[in-house]
Amino acid sequence: MKRPYQEETVIEDKSTRTVLITNLENAEQIKPFYKDLPVKEVYTIKENQNILFIIFYDLRNAELFFQRCSTLPFPAVPIYTVSKYEIPRESDKCDEGKNQSTILITNKDNNTLSEEEVSKMCSIFGEIKAVREYRHNQKFVEFYDSRSALEAFKKINEKNSNNNLSLRFVWDNSV
Repeated sequence: MKRPYQEETVIEDKSTRTVLITNLENAEQIKPFYKDLPVKEVYTIKENQNILFIIFYDLRNAELFFQRCSTLPFPAVPIYTVSKYEIPRESDKCDEGKNQSTILITNKDNNTLSEEEVSKMCSIFGEIKAVREYRHNQKFVEFYDSRSALEAFKKINEKNSNNNLSLRFVWDNSV
């Protein structure tokens, strides 16, 4: 059975790792629907305990949980949103603590980076959602899972002994 709000809130291109649940009597009643999925954090806003934020590492798990919400036996409403980590402020630098899954890889020698080369280099760390060109020597690599991006960032930097590659995290919503 579809709920009336579903068609308004389910927009595939707008899915995020954070799902906001409203209309809860208590936070425990939703737990069985995400307990088997890796979660970065669950929190409520102190003033309003019937609103719950669930932050997933993996976008696909957030989407799966969102789908599960269509079968809830109570009237909770799921909404994709951004978490306190994912809201870039002017002074905020995107870093490994922001639960982002996109890294920018730059060839400092100004040589062209191919999509295939970047995919091969990064796919060993986790499933890639997209590789996008920024400039001929730069590629955005977006993983489904923020932990994969973090591992790629660390391992590629470790292996980059000739220092010709530069990696940095970028906000997922800026790509």
